[in-house]
Amino acid sequence: MNHNILKVVSAATILIASQALAAASSDLSKLQTDLDEVCQAFHGKVGYCIVDLKSGKSVGRLQSEMFPSASTIKACVLYETLKQIELGKTTWETKLILPPPTQRSKSMWAAYLAPGINPNLDGLCNLMMNYSDNAATVAISDHVGLENIEKSMNALGMTNTAC
Repeated sequence: MNHNILKVVSAATILIASQALAAASSDLSKLQTDLDEVCQAFHGKVGYCIVDLKSGKSVGRLQSEMFPSASTIKACVLYETLKQIELGKTTWETKLILPPPTQRSKSMWAAYLAPGINPNLDGLCNLMMNYSDNAATVAISDHVGLENIEKSMNALGMTNTAC
C-alpha cells in the first residue's frame, strides 16, 4: 500500500475516533491537542472544525481558511442532484451525454464507456459515490450546474469551500 495513502487513512481514522471522543466528552481542549498532534505529523495541510452540538463549544485548526473540496465535492453534487430530483427538475432516468473519451478524467468506470453510451443519472450517481468516479462527477455537475451546487452549499452555511 502506498505510504501516503496509509498516512491519510490513519489520520482519518484518528480523526473519526476523536470525533467520537468529543461526543462523549465536554472537554474539547484534550481533543484539540490530540487532533493538532495528528495534523502536525501529517505531510500536508489539514484543517478541521468540530462543534459540540449540545454545548455549542467548538475547536478547530485553520477553520477560517478556504480548502479545495477535492472528492468531498461528490457529496455536494449528490445533494444538489437529490434536490433537483425532488423539485422535478430532473429524474433518476435522465440520460446524460458524456464528453468524448479523450476529454474524460481517467478515473474508474465512466472514463472507459464507449462513445454513444449515455448512462442515466442513477447509474452515474452510483459510480460517483461508490467508486469515486471523477468522469461521472463531472457529467453530473454539468447536468445540475456548478452554480446551483455552489448556491445550495452557501445556503447550508458552507461558504468557505471552493467547488
